[in-house]
Amino acid sequence: MEIWREVPNYAGWYECSDLGRVRSWRTPGNNGLGEQPRALYPKVMKQGRTRGDYLFITLSDSGRLWNVRMNRLVLLTFEGEPSDSDMHACHRDGDRQNNALDNLYWGTVEENEADKVRHGTTPKGEQVKMSKLTAADVVDIRDLWKTGGHTVLQLAEKFGVSGPTLWKAAVGKTWTHV
Repeated sequence: MEIWREVPNYAGWYECSDLGRVRSWRTPGNNGLGEQPRALYPKVMKQGRTRGDYLFITLSDSGRLWNVRMNRLVLLTFEGEPSDSDMHACHRDGDRQNNALDNLYWGTVEENEADKVRHGTTPKGEQVKMSKLTAADVVDIRDLWKTGGHTVLQLAEKFGVSGPTLWKAAVGKTWTHV
């Protein structure tokens, strides 16, 4: 059974469920200013997606808009503010779309990063948006590096990266999965 609770600081205009949904008690055109009546029935709100594929919702309070990720809103509604302002709203299963309360917890940055590694959601190699190298490039770099016939700067120029980037890939400090 879905459990609904009032979203904190919104005077009963919004409710969040333990399954990660939000509903509004506002009537059409009601911006929260003055004494406007609540709707007879709540309306479940549509959620958007961030570039990182997290679900978010936009709440309004007296004309001010608040875009908030659903994982954070569910935890704020059901568990309150985290004990430390640096805490993250973490997903136990790694699915950014699963914002059910039993899948979320307040965690440290380190815990969240460890979860990403465990779930396999940390981008590696060519998945990293700014990456200039490919896995095939790294294999070639390591083969050329082992021969000893090239300097770091020669190889860096050939592959279009900086010297430190090339060196780290060549000696296995980066691209460890290749």
